[in-house]
Amino acid sequence: MPPKHPNSVVKHYLIKHLSQYPKTIVSQAADSLGVTRTTVHRHLNDLLEQGEIIKTGKKKGCRYYLKKERNKSLIFPITPNLDEFEVWKAYFWDNFKETNSNIFEISEYGFTEILNNAIEHARARTVRISSNWQKDKVGLIIQDDGIGIFKNIQLAFQFTEIKESILEITKGKVTTDPSHHTGEGLFFTSRAFDSCSIKANGLLFLRDNLEQDWFVQTVDESAGTSVSLSIALDSQRSLPALFRQYQTHKTLEFSKTDIPVQLVILEGEHLISRSQAKRILRGLEQFKTIRLDFKKVDIVGQGFVDEIFRVFIRQYPHIKIEFCNANSDVQFMIERGIPKN
Repeated sequence: MPPKHPNSVVKHYLIKHLSQYPKTIVSQAADSLGVTRTTVHRHLNDLLEQGEIIKTGKKKGCRYYLKKERNKSLIFPITPNLDEFEVWKAYFWDNFKETNSNIFEISEYGFTEILNNAIEHARARTVRISSNWQKDKVGLIIQDDGIGIFKNIQLAFQFTEIKESILEITKGKVTTDPSHHTGEGLFFTSRAFDSCSIKANGLLFLRDNLEQDWFVQTVDESAGTSVSLSIALDSQRSLPALFRQYQTHKTLEFSKTDIPVQLVILEGEHLISRSQAKRILRGLEQFKTIRLDFKKVDIVGQGFVDEIFRVFIRQYPHIKIEFCNANSDVQFMIERGIPKN
């Protein structure tokens, strides 16, 4: 018969080693202390009831973490009762409250917006939420097992190419459920952190806000959507300042947007046609100021320029279109195409 250990010894062992063995703590404790797995489970349940530890997953996927543990990977079934703020408050609030107020605000905003998307739009059964704390930065990953965000948008808007969904996401005010959502959450989240990557449906879109850069690449197909967010712990980013950047000063309306024009280019294309321009312009009548970023664009055609800078402006004269990062050839074509009166 295994020797009996005082309750305090078992509890102390669990608390000391839980971070090291979140998946195998039961067998580790049983073997090290010479107690039964039933005894270990009893003490784990006591710690759960006392609120000192948390449990996630089921059966072989079950993991235990200290409530104060920073690096966690928690799995939640998506049910009508799952609330993004309650998850944040119960499992992540305390860790992030130790950061500067601007980091806390950005993290809370991004966490709740992305988790809400997974709950309400992803058509998913479960969502995994991971936090990764390093010496100088913190990362969050929210991954669901649903339809995939790019496929969801493609179906909702009947796009021919799934890559068009990425372009729409960058515009803002895009949602598959306009009666309940504004479509602003992902727009601002992707700009609030140092970096934001979205992986779904065999595509990866990365936005690097430190370098003011982005890229899209093909990746292995996997279920659902994975959104990864990262921010330096000494970042000076401010959520209110970000909102002000895209708002009208007087009304505080979300009225400005910026778009990486390169995202409109599908495989093998050059930016020459009016139909490509219309991809960019789709939905932009909702804004008052549009900034087109021509970084990574080598050349544009006359029809493309005319559709944006003459036809669209004639139809919506109250909208201002600006452009930036155009090389000399692109700038020449744009300036040539802008009406002189």
